[in-house]
Amino acid sequence: KRSRDDALSKRYFAIERKINEQVAESDEESLYRGTISEIDQEAKSMISALLPRKLEWMIFDRVRGRDLDWYISLGACGIEALAAAMGIGVAMNEMCSVDEELVYSDPQTSAAVPEQVDVALRVVLDACAAVASLQRLRICVRDVKPANLMVDAIEHKIRLVDLGSAWSAKNGLGYDPKRSPVSPRYCPPEQFVAPDSPNWRSFDSYSIGLVGLRLLLSPALASNNDLDNFNAEFKKADYRLDKWLGFKLGSTALDSRLDAALAAMHKRRAPASDLWRLLGNMLIQDSAQRLDVNTALRRAQSLLVTKTAVATSEEEADLRQLDAPIIARPGQSEPFPEKLRITLQAPAGLLLEEQDNNVVVIGTKANSPAQALGAPRVGDIVRALEWKNNAVIITNDVELATSSAAKIPHGALFEILVETGKQWNTKQKFIDKSIATMCLAGGYRRRGSTRAACEDALALAASPKSIYRLHDPDYPKRERTEEKIKQVLKSKKIAAVVADGHGGSTASRHCAQRLPELIFAQKSPSMDESLRSAWARCVEEYLEVENGVGAVCAAIYIDLDVQRGVALHCGDCRVVGLDSNGFVLFDTSDHRLDDPLEVEALLNRGGELYEGRVRAGNWLVAVPRALGCNTWRTNGIVPVADLTPFDTNSLSALIIASDGFFDAFSSQDAALYLHALRLFRPLLDTNDLAATLATRAANLYSTDDISVAVVLLD
Repeated sequence: KRSRDDALSKRYFAIERKINEQVAESDEESLYRGTISEIDQEAKSMISALLPRKLEWMIFDRVRGRDLDWYISLGACGIEALAAAMGIGVAMNEMCSVDEELVYSDPQTSAAVPEQVDVALRVVLDACAAVASLQRLRICVRDVKPANLMVDAIEHKIRLVDLGSAWSAKNGLGYDPKRSPVSPRYCPPEQFVAPDSPNWRSFDSYSIGLVGLRLLLSPALASNNDLDNFNAEFKKADYRLDKWLGFKLGSTALDSRLDAALAAMHKRRAPASDLWRLLGNMLIQDSAQRLDVNTALRRAQSLLVTKTAVATSEEEADLRQLDAPIIARPGQSEPFPEKLRITLQAPAGLLLEEQDNNVVVIGTKANSPAQALGAPRVGDIVRALEWKNNAVIITNDVELATSSAAKIPHGALFEILVETGKQWNTKQKFIDKSIATMCLAGGYRRRGSTRAACEDALALAASPKSIYRLHDPDYPKRERTEEKIKQVLKSKKIAAVVADGHGGSTASRHCAQRLPELIFAQKSPSMDESLRSAWARCVEEYLEVENGVGAVCAAIYIDLDVQRGVALHCGDCRVVGLDSNGFVLFDTSDHRLDDPLEVEALLNRGGELYEGRVRAGNWLVAVPRALGCNTWRTNGIVPVADLTPFDTNSLSALIIASDGFFDAFSSQDAALYLHALRLFRPLLDTNDLAATLATRAANLYSTDDISVAVVLLD
């Protein structure tokens, strides 16, 4: 290892050398080994010739192979390669290409493998052993991360390297009260730790736990961006692993990669649940309650012994034959029942019973909120209850379900996650109701928790002179930005626009600024043609002023004088129409690349896919349809919009929202939630309804910008 040429690097390099010398002088048997004190003159001359004379250098013993980061970044194929390197003894999957130790896969789409449970346990054990041996020398590492964990495929061990951020509790060497040279992604919540802290031995435990979790949940945490999003979500979950998972399972927009990881864990159910508890205790926020490294090491050793014993038993053989648990995966012959998130008011009046090892709804009490809402239905399986910051996972325990529901304050809103049958999947028939005479519209937008600036824009209009917009530039700042339309818009004619910017807010602001004006400027008697022509003109104008960014958009135009409306969408903003019972009557598609027809059309236009996105110059765009610059268009990304006409006499309300909202809600979830809010919170106006919908999506860990427009037909 050689130092960089700046003063700070040289300072920490000198500290690292001294700490390594302390380690090398010790008799401590360790998975970490310091500098070699004696090397022959020939080797020294060779190194001196290779490196510039001004740079310092150190030689380490037992450092060989690739670092753990390399394996993690490759998803399932990387985990199988790591398992082989650790001597766990699995053959490489046929889907992984192996060529001179190189393994290729796409971590965004690859599956998970049951061996990741064993791999995660072994890595946690070896990392704990290495750090524990250094702690016996009163050294705190402060920089345990995959890039500093080398995989020794010859001895099947993990070797810890790099003590450049370490300090010694013996003499304070390396400690600076004004500086904490740690990697932010793996740093525990306290960020700083002093040699006189009573809990310094649990500092490195957090980092090891996070490394183990990345392996256990592979490929869901394969990239640095995945880890950054997890850290933001985990903080919101108060650093409680079960709470974080409860909220993720409660989302119908569950990441397919997390899906696969949970299914792989289920196939190794016993060791996976034990390891999950261990990691949860290593990731506790309070350093005094968090497991220290030595305790974590003992528990990992105990788990390894237990796992080995179980692996030789008939019980383990039975476990391997179990079907995957609660989540559908590609290739299943039987479609898995749909998951729905239903909002109720306590006490809900549900009648529950245990059937076939599940908690099942068998009826509702008369005049209860559940009966008024019409959901959940008889036969639905209860999977979770959530209210405020509480989440209870329900398996087959009726008493747990009923006692948990009884704790919810009377009148409070709560959510129940159910698995349900095909009756919810089928779009309901259009049922005429009393003719609507007025549209009531409201809107709200908020910046996502992982965004530096809001790129969404929203507009509501009743005429060319009555337009309300949420589209002002949201300059980067620390505090959360949110805003809603100042008053409810009432009119027989309504236009609503929601746009989500890509690479900036210029294009989304253009949509919010011009599209409502252009809709009302059209003279065509056809509403479809008016909206289509307005969009075409909006696109033309943008190409005259564009600066290299783009946007996706959804819009609606309603005229109650003719009892008709039309929805437009380009990209993954979405329009959802629902009836008076909370059923989805129609929803627009998302034009995403998981649709084979969209991919085929893109390739026919000369577009190119790269890592699951469309390559457009220096851009990687998530959708093949968007309002974009000329570079996007020449690479197959087109501003072609689809139109969906509808009759207003069948509708009760519409939701128009950006993809940040639908990261947390399915269309039916959103419809039921809005229906419940109107039923149980009748005093909320349309702006409050939009704000409540968006805020709930953010609380369900949508980290993107969220914009929601709500239109009620009364």
